[in-house]
Amino acid sequence: MTAPTQNVRAIQNARVCFYCGTSILSAEEVVCPSCHGTDINDRHASPIYTPPEPGRKLPHPWNIELRKGGTCLLAGNRGAGKTTCCMQLEPDYIGTSEQEVVQVKNGWYRILGQDAARPNIAYLSTWDDLAIDLEGLTEGTIVVVDSITQLGATHNQEEVVRSCVQHIRNAQAYAVFITQHNKDGSMAGPNILQHMVDIVSEILTDRDGQRRLTHHKNRFGDTPTTYFTIEESGISRPNFQYAYSVEGKAGDYRLALHPDAGAKWGELYKELETKNVRIPRLGVASCARLSGIYKRGFAEPTDIEARRRFALDNGVDWLSAEEVFDHIAASSTDDDSNDDPISF
Repeated sequence: MTAPTQNVRAIQNARVCFYCGTSILSAEEVVCPSCHGTDINDRHASPIYTPPEPGRKLPHPWNIELRKGGTCLLAGNRGAGKTTCCMQLEPDYIGTSEQEVVQVKNGWYRILGQDAARPNIAYLSTWDDLAIDLEGLTEGTIVVVDSITQLGATHNQEEVVRSCVQHIRNAQAYAVFITQHNKDGSMAGPNILQHMVDIVSEILTDRDGQRRLTHHKNRFGDTPTTYFTIEESGISRPNFQYAYSVEGKAGDYRLALHPDAGAKWGELYKELETKNVRIPRLGVASCARLSGIYKRGFAEPTDIEARRRFALDNGVDWLSAEEVFDHIAASSTDDDSNDDPISF
């Protein structure tokens, strides 16, 4: 393994191909692995346009595209479902530092079935072990490291971590590094890895116990958030049967089950209940606040369309504010409408 001789704390594209802009991570590399150009500049580039190569579409709950040479860091607490999500990728190589090989094997066949291809599992104790295993990668290989939390530090750890990412990029392989949360909520492992990977993902658990996979950084596209449940056979989509509001900041949404005391955008349901009107249907999501300023009596966030797409993408029907007020108006003319309100 050849380690770079430059300052390892420098940004990852300190050396780039002048012609195509590809980052050159090794100080000894003189030929671009992407376009095979030899004009490797220390800081400058004037790349021509090249259409991005189609990536590998990852299954539910990932809902993202990972391109060749791409790397992902997946964080979450114990039992969140990190390993299960990665098993669904059917990796060609699994480096394990937390589970015994027989445990990994059992999980592999439980999720992928008894007729699945035989897994390739290696026990890891240090980053050096991983660097050695990655030297012989071939194009399209899927690598899962479970997890980096237990990998022992070395005196030149940042150089070794950098070389691991370099092997993956040069081989045009794919890789997911699994990590856990520290007590303060941060991601465990070398900080340099968070900056070097292309995608940073996290599995969170909402107040009502629903798991969701969210992507905080994605150099290849969108950063969707997706809900999922874990069954004996692996990942499945949750069955949303009740009423929810779409909460959270833009790009980091969550479904809050009504009534949620912390929900900011679930006041439409309160309006229906106040008017003693049945919610039109179950398995719905809404996003609005009551307001005396606007003509129809409600206000919506500026990213209402993105919140609507988030609800629909997770299998929840959308209940617009207009529909709620139309339903209230229609119910007010029906003498029987107030006899059977919906309850939770």
